[in-house]
Amino acid sequence: GTGMEPGALALMAFALDGLWHKSKGADGILTHAAYKSFNGVHGAIGKQAEDTFNGLIEKNEGKRSVFETALHCVFRELVEVNERGVATRRRASLGQFADDAMAKGLVNALTEARLLITGHSKDREPMVEVAHEAIFISWPRLKVWIDDTGDDLRLRRQVSQAATEWDAQDYDIKYLW
Repeated sequence: GTGMEPGALALMAFALDGLWHKSKGADGILTHAAYKSFNGVHGAIGKQAEDTFNGLIEKNEGKRSVFETALHCVFRELVEVNERGVATRRRASLGQFADDAMAKGLVNALTEARLLITGHSKDREPMVEVAHEAIFISWPRLKVWIDDTGDDLRLRRQVSQAATEWDAQDYDIKYLW
């Protein structure tokens, strides 16, 4: 192994792929100028995400609003916002998206693009999560949505934590909101 975490490898893969494509016309020489031209790792992730999203819309006859709704549905499960307003990743069951064809299509497209990764829970349930949290700031479309819904995402996290605590305390009324 490389000793690197999978997220770091994914970031490196995005940067190298972007660098390779930018350098093709220059005899395959990888240059710092080419790297800077696509804004490095974060620019490569944002471009890959937006290209994947727009490609999905094109394949589905321009259903932009439907896929924007799907984007919100998917990332509502994959993003958590802490008390400081910082977005962090969260794992979600793939089964949550099984009944929504557009959300499922978006998850599949973003997974093929290496922006999401899949795995299994301890119980062998199929799970999905973002490949790296850099997508939360690198993809302008997603960043705007997180900024706009941050208070709701933060409240959802607090309610979830309170429900877990209430359950752990055998539903004692003292722990009920």
